[in-house]
Amino acid sequence: GVFWRRDEQQKVLRAASLWHAPDVQAAEFLADSTERTFPSGIGLPGRVWATAVPAWIFDVVKDANFPRVPFAAKEGLHGAFAFPIRIGDEVYGVIEFFSQHIREPDRDLLGMVDDLGMKIGQFVQQEQTREVLRQTEAKLIEEAKLAEVARLVADIGHDLKNLLTPIVLGASHMQGELEECETQLPHLDPEHARATLVQSKEILMMIQTGARRIQDRVREIADSVKGLSTPPQFSQCRVDDIVADVFKTLRLLADRQGVVLRTEQLDTLPPIMADETRLFNALYNLVNNAIPEVPRGGSVTVGGSLDPHAKAVTITVTDTGRGMPPEVLESLFTYRATSRKHGGTGLGTKIVKDVIDAHGGLLRVESKEGVGTTFYLTLPIDGPAVLSPPRLILPTDSSTIS
Repeated sequence: GVFWRRDEQQKVLRAASLWHAPDVQAAEFLADSTERTFPSGIGLPGRVWATAVPAWIFDVVKDANFPRVPFAAKEGLHGAFAFPIRIGDEVYGVIEFFSQHIREPDRDLLGMVDDLGMKIGQFVQQEQTREVLRQTEAKLIEEAKLAEVARLVADIGHDLKNLLTPIVLGASHMQGELEECETQLPHLDPEHARATLVQSKEILMMIQTGARRIQDRVREIADSVKGLSTPPQFSQCRVDDIVADVFKTLRLLADRQGVVLRTEQLDTLPPIMADETRLFNALYNLVNNAIPEVPRGGSVTVGGSLDPHAKAVTITVTDTGRGMPPEVLESLFTYRATSRKHGGTGLGTKIVKDVIDAHGGLLRVESKEGVGTTFYLTLPIDGPAVLSPPRLILPTDSSTIS
């Protein structure tokens, strides 16, 4: 037997598979079939292709439309029949069988193989559909990976922009202090010089810490481009220490804005299992976003409390700013989030939500225009899977999101 598959480009049938019983010697016939092609209407495969119906030849050696007569005669092949493999109205291929005996047409057999050809065609179509689905799935997975890389790069780019702000501000401040010291060198007051030195050391420490965090975030970009996703690294850490680092980094910016940074009861919180870097990013984003919204003389306060069952801690970030209107609240924690800051992207709160999701925590915000905003970050003390998944709920008055 020989299976002939249609060559779409050349418009011919080509032998795709050949087989025979162990006791049949048909090497030359099979070799010729392997090298041969049939256009529509030529030979047994070609006539079946042209008519799309089975065909029977009782003796191929005596058939006028059988180009392989010399090889068939040498191998002692005589009887033959073939049937189409149809996919819909199209002939996908042809299967032919040979016998060493002259055989009269068997109408029942032709009807059976015609039905078989249709079923094979349906199977082939299903396999083709599966292959298309597999290719589509692979493409979607690849696009999803690229989208994830783009999302992560956008998040990291947002963080880099925020982290660079106090570094640039600190460097500018140090430059001003150094220039002032230079002009006062002959009459420099020791106390003033000592205070300037202390402040400069603090700024340098802030710049070094900020630069290190930027290096870490840039490394995440490199990992994401390579298709790697850095999982959260959970370890015991103290919330008050993380907030202290946030305040050190943003202190100069807050002083320039005339905003007071405060903490409340953070020292009463127990250590929690958290990814310190991610939690720093979340709190940094919230405090950094709040500072420009607060008028001079206002404050940003980070507080903490322990739930009655000692299973979770709640961190609050409260500002005395202008609050958020409903249209800003509705898009909060999504990539549709909007920012009213000059040069802002609106990604800050979405980054915060991603961090809380990674910790298995809950996120809620209350805001009132002209009064201020409070974010509530509830985190399980022992790490993820202790609290229920985060939810996003828009109440009817749009004053809170949880």
